[in-house]
Amino acid sequence: MLELSFPALRGTSGAPVLSNDDFMLWGIIVANVSYHLLPAQIESVLEAEKVMSEETRFMLPQAVAVNVRHVRAIINEL
Repeated sequence: MLELSFPALRGTSGAPVLSNDDFMLWGIIVANVSYHLLPAQIESVLEAEKVMSEETRFMLPQAVAVNVRHVRAIINEL
């Protein structure tokens, strides 16, 4: 598996991961991973007495992809 350093939103499973230089296939996205400990943004709502009433954590999902070697092996079997 490849853990990619860019976000992959829901619904992108099956999308190819290509290199920028020669459009070589590196893998295929199969999942998203969000880390609870590393939110991209936190918004807090404080009441008049500085008591927190609400906190929202926005997670930045990262893509997880199958490495191209496994994709090639499946294609060769077919």
